[in-house]
Amino acid sequence: GWLDARLDKILHSDLIKILFAENPGVLIQVKHHHLVEKILNDYGIGFAIVARPIEERRLIIEKGEFKQEFDID
Repeated sequence: GWLDARLDKILHSDLIKILFAENPGVLIQVKHHHLVEKILNDYGIGFAIVARPIEERRLIIEKGEFKQEFDID
C-alpha cells in the first residue's frame, strides 16, 4: 500500500510550498499514534497527523478543494 495525504491541518495555503519546503520535517508511520502524540506533547514538539497508509498502490494528495491521485504502477 501507499499513502493518503490530507494536508488541511497544515496552515500554509500554498500546496507547492508545503510539499517542497526547505524546512526540516519528518513523516513517520506508527501503529499507536496516541502514544507518540503524548511523547511529542511531553517534549513540546509540534506535529500534525497529515496522512494514513492505504492498501491501494497510489499516492493521494488532498488540501481543501484540491485532490490529486497518482498511480505508482
